[in-house]
Amino acid sequence: MQNYARSVTNFTAADAAGRTLTWVKADTNTWRVQSDGVSTLTVSYDIIPGQAAAQTTLSQSSGFIAPTATYMYLDGQILHPVTVTIKPKEGWMNIATGLDPVPGRSNTFSAPDFDILYDCPTLLGNLEVIPFEVEGVHHTVKPTSHGGYEEQAVKVKIHHEFDGPNLGQFDHEKFVSDLKRMVESATALMGDIGYEHYTFIVAGRNAGIEHLDETTLPFNGSDVSNSIRNKHWLSFVAHEYFHNFNVKRIRPIVLGPFDYEHENRTHMLWVSEGFTDYYAWRVLRRAGLMDVEDVLNGTGGARGFPGLAGAIASYENAPGHLYQSAAEASWTTWDQRFGGPNRGGPRLTISYYDKGNIIGTLLDLKIRHESQNRKSLDDVMRGIYKEYYQEKKRGFTDQEFRQMCERMAGAKLDEAFDYVYTTKPLDYPKYFDYAGLNIEMPKELPGASFCGLVRDNEGKLILTAVEPVSGTAQAGLRAQDQIVTANGATLDAAAFSQLLDSKKPGEQIEIVYNRAGATNRVKVTLGRKLDRGKFTITPQAHPNALQAAILKDWLRGP
Repeated sequence: MQNYARSVTNFTAADAAGRTLTWVKADTNTWRVQSDGVSTLTVSYDIIPGQAAAQTTLSQSSGFIAPTATYMYLDGQILHPVTVTIKPKEGWMNIATGLDPVPGRSNTFSAPDFDILYDCPTLLGNLEVIPFEVEGVHHTVKPTSHGGYEEQAVKVKIHHEFDGPNLGQFDHEKFVSDLKRMVESATALMGDIGYEHYTFIVAGRNAGIEHLDETTLPFNGSDVSNSIRNKHWLSFVAHEYFHNFNVKRIRPIVLGPFDYEHENRTHMLWVSEGFTDYYAWRVLRRAGLMDVEDVLNGTGGARGFPGLAGAIASYENAPGHLYQSAAEASWTTWDQRFGGPNRGGPRLTISYYDKGNIIGTLLDLKIRHESQNRKSLDDVMRGIYKEYYQEKKRGFTDQEFRQMCERMAGAKLDEAFDYVYTTKPLDYPKYFDYAGLNIEMPKELPGASFCGLVRDNEGKLILTAVEPVSGTAQAGLRAQDQIVTANGATLDAAAFSQLLDSKKPGEQIEIVYNRAGATNRVKVTLGRKLDRGKFTITPQAHPNALQAAILKDWLRGP
């Protein structure tokens, strides 16, 4: 989808004796070589470095290899074992990668297939090393050229590249302590460490992307000493790290082995990404790196952690929640990211991160309630991990995931899964009550709502979105209609808002609108005007025994 092939230059092919073989560019990303029956051939090509995070990049101080933008594969042989030998620039001391080193061969690594190769970005340069250990598995950060630690029997490595003058000036002890506590919390929650070695590539402004045995992370050293920004960064780290369980090992069945030439579509990214958001804060809370208020209502500030209330506000305040389900958002993510239709007007889509986080919360509380706090979503994740990853060695289907949830709950979960596949309003008070929590919902404001969005466009008042099952929708209005008059007056967006402020819910206004050159007249029944800006979650004063037990277990710290 990214057309990495356009960065390939100087392609050549030869046999074992060095005789040049004829080749042709067969399509956008395929080179067809006339092999003349030889048993061995060598292809050679250069890559023009890019700037984007998902591209192979090169600077004077470091190189970053994005595997899918670098390594070609033999058609039909994606599952073939592969060996990579890297020749770093003179003076570069270290290589950070999740690939397995080949014993006795310098800077040489192997992967059992190209899926694993493509899942292992590589950073080269002079990198700092700080060691720590979790459950007998050795974790380190590689050293910069100014000295540090030698690599010894390393099972898991953390790498940090300093690409600015001040990035190295931070509290290293706290940095490593926080990471260690996060890893301990996540592995304890899942009851397993699924890797033999793990690499954190912490490299300045590099984007965060999860992989089976490594992750790439952005980093600014000044965040470590700032409590609010550090919690935000740790939530990012916990998300990417927890992906080694959820998405790389616990995964929808379509997500591996991959088709590298077509979209790999699934309805389940609300689990793969949304639940990973959910478990990021659960992991940090269990590690003692977030308190209860952080989890419920966020840390505040533009770069702070939004908390559950923030995720709810982000979802509820987006027009897309009236139009798109979590399952549809997952399925169409390729279309949204690569220039597909956006239906006009404001983005009528949702974040499956936000809604998945919310569904994870509600589903967890529902399972705890139905099982009398004997089971939880944690048991679902451990059950999927054991049955499908460890035993069946495959991903799960949509139905298998639901069956595991209902098995743990000991009950049907029809309503909770309706929230996945429909735009049905979420009953937050009902589910938070299971844990003895209140949620302050949006308050009704004076005036009335048109139940749609309007904007000025070149002197015209255009309707850009309409809430389903509203008076505006029932009157037949839809996005892209031009509102010519309202109650007989020609208005701009500001004046239209003032008109609505003077009305009450249930009142009607007369709208003349234009659609495709035809003028129509309708009466629209106005709805309630709500303050959707903020949600607040607070403990109840007198929870019953089950509510108190659920809340204690759900939000428990170290």
